[in-house]
Amino acid sequence: SNTTLPVALNATAPGNYTLNYTVNWTNRDNSTAINSTLFTLEVLANPLLNITEDALAATVTAGSSGIATMPLFGAGNANVSGLTFACATGSVCSTFTIAFSPPSLSTLPAGNTTYVNISITVPAGQATGIYTGVVFVNSSNGTSDLLTLSVTVPSNLSWTQTPSTLSATLIAGTSGNLSEIKFQIINF
Repeated sequence: SNTTLPVALNATAPGNYTLNYTVNWTNRDNSTAINSTLFTLEVLANPLLNITEDALAATVTAGSSGIATMPLFGAGNANVSGLTFACATGSVCSTFTIAFSPPSLSTLPAGNTTYVNISITVPAGQATGIYTGVVFVNSSNGTSDLLTLSVTVPSNLSWTQTPSTLSATLIAGTSGNLSEIKFQIINF
């Protein structure tokens, strides 16, 4: 007894394929025989989305914006359609302003990679720390994926000085105060 199982290779285009199975054998009396049979193999469409990174990280100072780039791969044998993006859960999503560029994709062709920029805006005065969130990518044909987005808000050790400049005319042999200078240390 012999069993043959047809296998469609990865990225085989959807469709019907005709397979010809031909078997030759020798009988006990040394006569030979042959049998050919045609089979139809149906390969179904399998759109599959893969975010090729499990996690992205960005460092953004308080009061500014930064960008993380999310790579998307059409891993199936059919196009992924109607892709939408959302920052769904976590402190990144609830504390910062998150925007995607492009805001959506109509099609991600099978076998291709495309990139989506995630713009992260951190409010002024945001506390130093590491914030995380989950980004979801969904499609209209049922495939989806997610990744963890981590944003580090570093310490801001800047300072301001008032007034910004000083000038005076000095006479030899005199002393005194030139001016009062105020410094404000901004440390989040």
